[in-house]
Amino acid sequence: MLSDEQVRDLAEQLYQAEFTRTPMTPISQTHPDADIADAYRIGAIVTELKVAAGRKVKGHKIGLTSKAMRDAPGATEPDYGTLFDAIGRAHV
Repeated sequence: MLSDEQVRDLAEQLYQAEFTRTPMTPISQTHPDADIADAYRIGAIVTELKVAAGRKVKGHKIGLTSKAMRDAPGATEPDYGTLFDAIGRAHV
């Protein structure tokens, strides 16, 4: 499990990577001790950063709902995320 500081730092890195359209090394490679709870904590902070920057939440998504789809990447449960109003530099 990651510390609160690590989670915040990684969320800010992800937010900036999207804003600048710059790839970053997957967190699972740089922080192999990160778990699913950490991933959702990071995602929640990225959402907060986007909303603070003026983005609007338009809905939520869920994926990997079937066992076959979870088996392909080795997932054990469905995933979910937030949908926003627009994609692009002006809206990130």
